[in-house]
Amino acid sequence: VQQAIVYMRDHVHEKLSLEELCGEMKYSSSQFSMLFTRTTGHSPMDYFNQLKVQRACQYLDLTNLKIKEISFMGFRDQFYFSKVFKKYMEMTPVDYKKRADIE
Repeated sequence: VQQAIVYMRDHVHEKLSLEELCGEMKYSSSQFSMLFTRTTGHSPMDYFNQLKVQRACQYLDLTNLKIKEISFMGFRDQFYFSKVFKKYMEMTPVDYKKRADIE
């Protein structure tokens, strides 16, 4: 599981599927998902999306990149990025950026 987490961090800007991750780890999807979830409390793709959102927050906080530019760093499109971001951060990337600009 630790090796998978390192792999996810190294590929956080990519669109990585569960099948690709399992192939790298040499496990079946069901076996890997069960092991990963039991160890971390999160499914592999949920964990990976959390890493992506954390990275996006860093970009929003520390750079002048546009949200659209950040969204293409690992997400298939801007709308999916906003949906995933809001799921974990309970606000849209736009609202997050405004909050960061105010502070």
